[in-house]
Amino acid sequence: LKDRPNVLRIVVGQVGDASRREGDDSHTEQIVVLETNVDNVTGERLGYCQLRLFEAGALDVYLTPLLMKKQRPGSLVTVLCRPDKTEAL
Repeated sequence: LKDRPNVLRIVVGQVGDASRREGDDSHTEQIVVLETNVDNVTGERLGYCQLRLFEAGALDVYLTPLLMKKQRPGSLVTVLCRPDKTEAL
């Protein structure tokens, strides 16, 4: 569409109120990222794995398609969780 500019709008804000002091980390949270590459796994098994990870306390689970060695299809499984759930996940 040539009648519209090719732009991206970004809104920058700040968490909390204006009286918050510089360096105050009271509004931050630590998140752990767990990742693994898998191949030779069906979509049904990956879906079941995703369900079980959510049940075990994952904040988010997503799959990214990959090309493994010898051009075989695979997936990168990424799990976001809190530090206390790392061992369970």
